[in-house]
Amino acid sequence: MFLGPNEPHAYLLGNCIECMACSDNVVRAGLTPKFKDVPTLCEMLNYDPAPPTSKIFPSTIDTKDEFVTKYTPPVPDFAVDKIEVVGKVDYTVTAFDSANILLVIEGDADAKYKQPFKIHRGSVIFISANQSLSLTCQSDKLLIFRAYCPLF
Repeated sequence: MFLGPNEPHAYLLGNCIECMACSDNVVRAGLTPKFKDVPTLCEMLNYDPAPPTSKIFPSTIDTKDEFVTKYTPPVPDFAVDKIEVVGKVDYTVTAFDSANILLVIEGDADAKYKQPFKIHRGSVIFISANQSLSLTCQSDKLLIFRAYCPLF
């Protein structure tokens, strides 16, 4: 799903991976203990009606890596990959021309990026541009989401 600037959203049920471009304009209207600015929010919102299906963009399987599903929104700022490795196998997270942020949702693995370390559910890993991450999966399934800037 892709929501452009000034389009409100809320999570009602389930889990969500949210990736957004740099912004200093988060305006809240409720359901948070943080500062709320309802008048500003009402003034800035996009009120153009659109069916929910217009917000969905298709994912694609990476032709070079069967474990990767790509979510490339209609903006150049960012993209997200779902990396779902099945089996206790060795796997390499591909190097990109931009930095990456990885979020481990499920599974465990031994990792090597400059030095060995372990990853598990909740781990967040920063990978510099043009660097890869070597993994040895220790569980039957490893689910990771990767956010990056698609410079290619």
